[in-house]
Amino acid sequence: MTDGAVLDQVENKEPLQDRAYRLLRKAICRGQFAPGTILSENHAAQTFELTKAPVRSALRRLEHEGWLTVSARRGYEVRPITLRDTQDIFGLRKIVEPQAAFMATGRMTPERLTELEGFSGVSYLADVSAEDNNELFFAANRAFHVGIAQATDNLRLVQIIENLHDECDRILRFGMQHLNWSIDWQHGHEAIIDAIRAGDAAGAQDIAHQQLATSERIVTEALMQGVADLPIGSSRD
Repeated sequence: MTDGAVLDQVENKEPLQDRAYRLLRKAICRGQFAPGTILSENHAAQTFELTKAPVRSALRRLEHEGWLTVSARRGYEVRPITLRDTQDIFGLRKIVEPQAAFMATGRMTPERLTELEGFSGVSYLADVSAEDNNELFFAANRAFHVGIAQATDNLRLVQIIENLHDECDRILRFGMQHLNWSIDWQHGHEAIIDAIRAGDAAGAQDIAHQQLATSERIVTEALMQGVADLPIGSSRD
């Protein structure tokens, strides 16, 4: 059985409300439904070829989790990106991900480190025709950070980092659309790998923190450039 056939079989057995939730959440994270988009049950059901009942359940769940807000008489609004969101999410990432790098040092096999090197080699291309490559970039970025967390054997830490990357994903995607760069962006994670391979836990921790601080600055600047193009709030409420 092919991988695609296995995936189809799993998805066919998935409860409809879970499928609706997964598809809607993925669409929000990936920017298919941009911040400020109004979603109705009808629209979401038609988009994913589902009935209204599972979509209604998924929308309520996403509203409860903070991905959506209720829009009076219109349905649900995809929560706008705010500078507070960006600061809070990167603030947490700067706490947990450097610590994960520290804890992972000395726990990874050479084969695992080589795998992480492969993830770090994917660049973000500043080209609208490079959509498939850039999907790989986001997937590789997530896999790199989650992979380090997995090496700590702390399941709660892994879950926290996974959730942070879900929230950060749509911020990064929107921010990168407004980067005024003439060069492409690479992860720059090789230095973290080198420190882990050398057994330098403190070095891996410091490098991870520095790289996140740089990413936060770049993304914040890009978001500010995009304020005129999309509803972005600056409120700290």
